[in-house]
Amino acid sequence: MEKRVPLSAKNTGIPKPSRLPQPATVGRKRPLSQVEQSSNGKENGPAVKRAKTFSSTTKPVTKPAKVITKPPVKTTTFKSTAVRSSTRATKAPLKAPVTKCTVSNTKTSSAATSGKAPKRPAWDLKGQLQDMAADHKSSVSTIDTLRNQLDSFAGRLGELERLKETQETTIQAKEEEKTVAHSQIKELEETISATKRDLESMERSKAAIECRASELDASLSLSRTEVASLRTALSQTMANMSAVQSELEATKVARDCAVSDGVRKAATISSLEQNVIELQCLVGDYQGRIREDEMTRRALHNRIQELKGNIRVFCRVRPLLPTDAGYLIDDAGRESSTSGGSSRGSKNGGQSSTSVLGLTYPDSNNDQKKLSIELSSQDKAKKNYEFTFDRVFGPNSSQQFVFSEISQLVQSALDGYNVCIFAYGQTGSGKTFTMEGPEERVLLESEGDMKGMIPRAVDQVFSSALQLREQGWEYKMEAMFLEIYNESLRDLLSSTTQTIDIKKDPQHAGEVYVTNVTPSVVTSQKQVQKLLERASKNRAVASTQCNERSSRSHSVFILTITGRNEATKESCRGILNLVDLAGSERLSQSGSAGDRLKETKSINKSLSNLGSVIMALANKESHIPYRNSKLTYLLQNSLGGNSKTLMFVNVSPQAESYQETLCSLRFATTVNQCNIGTAKKSSK
Repeated sequence: MEKRVPLSAKNTGIPKPSRLPQPATVGRKRPLSQVEQSSNGKENGPAVKRAKTFSSTTKPVTKPAKVITKPPVKTTTFKSTAVRSSTRATKAPLKAPVTKCTVSNTKTSSAATSGKAPKRPAWDLKGQLQDMAADHKSSVSTIDTLRNQLDSFAGRLGELERLKETQETTIQAKEEEKTVAHSQIKELEETISATKRDLESMERSKAAIECRASELDASLSLSRTEVASLRTALSQTMANMSAVQSELEATKVARDCAVSDGVRKAATISSLEQNVIELQCLVGDYQGRIREDEMTRRALHNRIQELKGNIRVFCRVRPLLPTDAGYLIDDAGRESSTSGGSSRGSKNGGQSSTSVLGLTYPDSNNDQKKLSIELSSQDKAKKNYEFTFDRVFGPNSSQQFVFSEISQLVQSALDGYNVCIFAYGQTGSGKTFTMEGPEERVLLESEGDMKGMIPRAVDQVFSSALQLREQGWEYKMEAMFLEIYNESLRDLLSSTTQTIDIKKDPQHAGEVYVTNVTPSVVTSQKQVQKLLERASKNRAVASTQCNERSSRSHSVFILTITGRNEATKESCRGILNLVDLAGSERLSQSGSAGDRLKETKSINKSLSNLGSVIMALANKESHIPYRNSKLTYLLQNSLGGNSKTLMFVNVSPQAESYQETLCSLRFATTVNQCNIGTAKKSSK
């Protein structure tokens, strides 16, 4: 039977790790120094006791051999006690004592057994267990010893690292001192170089001062010479001074004379101031008279307008254009129009041969109120028609000349009256040109003779308001520009599509107003001009066989003028309506179809309703059909008796427009014979 040899006997060096469960290590601690060991002796007690326990040997016990099956023995794990040092070396690191590890149980085992240990029998399980326990204790003791050595080495390593950090800090401080020393040396070198430069500069300054001293010496000698000459001049000045004193005495005498003269002038000024006060009082009296004269002028002006008739009719004949068909100029330089024997000629009056239309003005040398139309044909006798209006303007009449005849009517709007001026006639007769000017009016703005009645009326209103401001009048003006297209109202100055309607005005009996339209406050002619340009772009126009640019709607420009005089506490309100009616046309001539046909029917219907209203007014009928169309309903304020109304009837000199020209002139004659009553002034 093989003898059991303890594990400690086989190990001559560091014992091998046991196959039993190892004790859990919480953390390795560095070994205590000699000072700490002496101060903390209580913590060393358990370690020494444990070492003594593991150094004891166990003798084998001989028992009968029995085969006993026992469960595996649970071994208890031992945790080493970590020793912490309480103090650390700060300046000079202490040398940690090197602990020599001796295995007591190994020595004991070797001493006990000089040879091989006897092998325990197989049945001696208790002895074997004791051997194993002894081996385990020996291994644990060895492990603790090694751990203590490892902790000692770790403490030494930490002390060395702290020493290294201290040395590095010292080196870094030395490096900084070295850097500071280098910078100080550099500054001293710069100071030395600056001192050298200053020394050189002082030497140069010294040379310059010496040079300057020599110059001053020379200047001193010159100054002495000048002082001598100044003394001579001083003597001459004293002589001149005596002469000036004598002149001063003479000046004092002259001053006394001037003072006496000033007293006389002060008396004159006081008398002049008194005269000024008297003149100011006289000016105040004259201003009062001027206001009275202005009121008298307004009354006389409105009386003259009433004597001329509430509805006045002006006829204007547009000139023949080179683009018109049948354009002729005779030997005398007069213009005439011809219509050939085509289908167009047969539809206009039934002429089968060439017809010539002639317009003459019998009283052109006087007031020019008559217009004569003569139509000659090859197979029929001549036809002559004469018409009489308040004024007739020939083709050569300028825009300025035409406006001079209506300017007094525009003035009535500033006096507080409602004024309406509208243009009537067939398409292509020049209504839009008369009211608004040429299509290129923006380009021709500087050419005053081409501006229409609307911009001229606005200019006169603003200029007259500026003149009346000197008499204490202040005016506020609001503008609207409306369009009646296919019996629907549209605001030409707005981009919205709100429904616009005509309602009776509750504040002014017998008058109407437009809903959902916000008037634009205008303060200058340029602002109104921009509004007119915007409205012209938004107005409905189209091309027909009768007119290349035909207005397909009625446009109404409304300017409300509100004035107040703070001096007299008087206020007034006037409305200026400037209307450009769409031109009447015959379907046989215009060739309208689709939308153009619908527009033509709507235009002719509204103009027919306007004629019905005029006839009812002329016949003094009890019911006036204003509501038959939006046009007549909107013009109710102008046709209802409380307005000064003027109508432009525009005619074309073309022979092919002969029938439409006669219809327009006959309608204008009916309007001229209509008396709608006396307009009333709106004032407080």
